[in-house]
Amino acid sequence: MTRRLLVLASALLVLGSAVAQTTLTIGRAGDVNDMNPFRQANNLTAEVTYQIHEGLMRYGPDLELVPMLAREWELLEDGVTWRFHLQEGVMFHTGNAFNAEVVKWNFETMLDPDAPGIAAGLLTAFESLEVVDEYTLDVTLSEPNFIFLNILGAALFMIVDMEHYLEVGEANYGQSPSGTGAFKFVRWDPGERVVLERNDDYWGPVGAGVDRVVFQAIPDESARVLALLTGEIDMAFTVPADQMGLIERAQGTQVFRTPTFRTLFLESNTKHPRLTENVRYAIAHAIDRDQISTVIGENGVPAFGHGPPESVGYYDHTLPFDLEESRRLLDEDGWVVGSDGIRSRDGERLTLNVLTRGVTAGELDALQVVQLQLRRVGIDVTLERVDAAAFTSAVNNGALRWKQEGLPPLTEMWTTGSGIRTGEVGYLQNRPLCFQTVRAWYAIDCTPEYDEAFAISQSPASLEERLAAYEVMGEYNKLWQHRHPLFHVQSNIGAKDTIEGFVVDPQDSLDLRGVTIRD
Repeated sequence: MTRRLLVLASALLVLGSAVAQTTLTIGRAGDVNDMNPFRQANNLTAEVTYQIHEGLMRYGPDLELVPMLAREWELLEDGVTWRFHLQEGVMFHTGNAFNAEVVKWNFETMLDPDAPGIAAGLLTAFESLEVVDEYTLDVTLSEPNFIFLNILGAALFMIVDMEHYLEVGEANYGQSPSGTGAFKFVRWDPGERVVLERNDDYWGPVGAGVDRVVFQAIPDESARVLALLTGEIDMAFTVPADQMGLIERAQGTQVFRTPTFRTLFLESNTKHPRLTENVRYAIAHAIDRDQISTVIGENGVPAFGHGPPESVGYYDHTLPFDLEESRRLLDEDGWVVGSDGIRSRDGERLTLNVLTRGVTAGELDALQVVQLQLRRVGIDVTLERVDAAAFTSAVNNGALRWKQEGLPPLTEMWTTGSGIRTGEVGYLQNRPLCFQTVRAWYAIDCTPEYDEAFAISQSPASLEERLAAYEVMGEYNKLWQHRHPLFHVQSNIGAKDTIEGFVVDPQDSLDLRGVTIRD
């Protein structure tokens, strides 16, 4: 009898464990573009990969740097060498060991100038990387860098499992990523969902509060909100401002509204034959941000530079709204207005295609406003919404045809959302520098004076000197008119009221550790 009771009790425990399994389902505007941190280039991807992988440090709730895989760090007497003391006994999800050799290899791999991700464009060059002992690494920079640590705290510098990466290869790593994070990879159904599970062997003090996380791609905004209201998902990200009230009024829900440091930009490929300086200036003069603000409402506020105005080094690099000047510049370039109002030159219409993922609340509305504004001066704009993989391929590969093959670039314009993660705009201005491969994002040639100003802005120089350097960079951005800031993004999230422990990060970095679902 006693044995039967024990068997029954054991069965009930197993059943209870099965019932207690919790899954957090998050509806998002799109899917990841690659599960390989070395190849990622957008926030939708970082939201997922940052649950699997971790950096040496990260930002806390008050934007202070807190230890992660580096337990402490110090600047040595030479002023350019940072010594990192790493966490001991940490294991990757495969069981491989985390140590200084692994971190050294990660730095070397992610900072390859030809790497497809954006990490290589965010740091000044390294002089050397030296493993001091199993858990100590010295990183010597080629020059002092004032915000080196701040950049390392961003959700871009993630440590991957070196042994596993080398074993499966770059092409296959995205299907079996291995990090040290609180969640482990289960599967990725491209275009649909990513599934993660709790890492029961997580090394940190606060781990996963749920058993599984499902990142569900639901591109349509209304469908995403409906999925939350019907209980299909637990959280809805990137909710349009005009639908937040609907969630707020529903029973059993809660909302999170938070201004972020992200800015939505309309980008121009300066090497495209139609996007001459005059055309880029004409575009800049034709954009009316007050009109954009009226349409997007509480999804954001008008943007006039890199990052919000309170950022260190902020500079308004926009041109004044002036339709007559816009038309004059296009006339000067030989573009003649046709009977349908669209300009042409030598039989070619002035048509510009804008690639967008449409994953930011208010983004499509803002672009439709810009589309109408540019039509008023004779520019025909087509909007092409694509998924993350197609977007990355088009921008990184198509835009560089001119560099690699001497052919005109296929990609003309696109949108990006870039965030301030250091409190300074330098983070957004470090692409490209002369020592790097010219990258697709701007396609602007090497400018030594810009490089020198950037180096000063990141150095331990006085604040006055650094601000002067930022002004030089701001003037170049005004001269180039390659990035047209549209608006600063507000984070709008809806969730079931059973979700607890979720904190909105104004830097747009997602941390699901400690998030639970109340019964």
